Amino acid sequence: MGSITSETNINYLELEDLNMDTSKTAESVRKRTLLETVFECITIVVHMLALGLTIFIIYLCFLDSSFNLRTWHVLLYTVGWFLLSAEGILFIMKDNIFSKRISPRWRSHGHWMIITLGIALTIAGFATIFASKTNHFTSVHGITGLTSGILGCITCLSGIPALFSAKLRRKIPPNWSKLCHAFFGTAAVILGVVALITAFYKNWFVSKTSDAVVVICLTITVIITCWTLLRPGLNMYNRAKSLFS
Repeated sequence: MGSITSETNINYLELEDLNMDTSKTAESVRKRTLLETVFECITIVVHMLALGLTIFIIYLCFLDSSFNLRTWHVLLYTVGWFLLSAEGILFIMKDNIFSKRISPRWRSHGHWMIITLGIALTIAGFATIFASKTNHFTSVHGITGLTSGILGCITCLSGIPALFSAKLRRKIPPNWSKLCHAFFGTAAVILGVVALITAFYKNWFVSKTSDAVVVICLTITVIITCWTLLRPGLNMYNRAKSLFS
């Protein structure tokens, strides 16, 4: 009789432990789901901010009586560098509700294609401003814009081995190719943002807006940049840590 009671107590304790583990697992899943939902909502807001700022700048472009080369420069850089670069980075993120159901492989391909299209428009925008001026790269805006464009091209090229890292793993370690791609991409985006921020203080933009609008545009740009670079930055840190530790 004592043996049966002892076994019953043991079974009860095991069942209690199992219930506690199940409860902890359910709580963990709820927290993770809530966090994912928050991240998805933030990403949606970032999408809207990027699109809204792009539409606003395009609107300013059409305020010009003559759609000259400088205006084309602003238009092409805004769509190519600002919008498509941000969307290209967001496309590969799991928090993006528009691409989360796409397989990782095709998310990577989509990311590369969007970024490449953005770089192509950026090069066209660079050509327009180069043709409209005689003095080049004498300001912070010009120097950072040129440097970010060069790094953007390198990012696209470094994205090819990162894109096919599984097939090239015997020749190029995947962590190295992805780390290089992320490093050049992050550097390009940061310098591009510096160029964009300085552009908000150019006469072309200031003459069409106000001080308050400049501050709002700066704030939106910083928010978009911080969020789009958050996960790539963390991934880059983890890859570097695994390679050099």
